[in-house]
Amino acid sequence: MKFGSLCESQKRAGVPLGETYLNNQAAKKFTITIGEELAAQLKQELVKSDFITVLVDGSTDCSVTEIELIYVHFVDANGVVCTKLMALTDVQNANASGLLHVLKDSRLALNVLGCAIIRSGS
Repeated sequence: MKFGSLCESQKRAGVPLGETYLNNQAAKKFTITIGEELAAQLKQELVKSDFITVLVDGSTDCSVTEIELIYVHFVDANGVVCTKLMALTDVQNANASGLLHVLKDSRLALNVLGCAIIRSGS
């Protein structure tokens, strides 16, 4: 569903949306801003955690493109075990080398987890 038609549907349902941000450019900006905020929040949670596991799962989308989902499994500051999506990225090759490349390219993984996930066997 396109953003414009979603807004029209919401208006018909009586939701007061206004007129200023009812376009695809605004939707893109909102999505990027929300994603950046969620990434910053996750980074803060991971920095406080003593236990982090990285999980990678592959999937093929409707265009037959290989996609890798990177999750982090960690214990938060309150001692609660959490699993959250860290990244969703395209992968060139679904082999060990390609997956390592995906992890290296994940900015959040590099900034938070450092070399713990990017060391190779050499």
